[in-house]
Amino acid sequence: MLNLANVSTREGVVFKGFYTNVWSHIKEADALVLTSKYEGLGMVLIEAAARGISLISSIAQ
Repeated sequence: MLNLANVSTREGVVFKGFYTNVWSHIKEADALVLTSKYEGLGMVLIEAAARGISLISSIAQ
């Protein structure tokens, strides 16, 4: 398993922190990643796909 806490921003991963309006940041992203153990199809995935953003998601249990 890749531990992103050990990945440098030179490799393209940036942790932005908490924002109340995420869409101003998501529209600039190359992809949206949703890693959830229980949420099968999060609304954020549908919204991002509608905006043409690439999606990466894990399999929910």
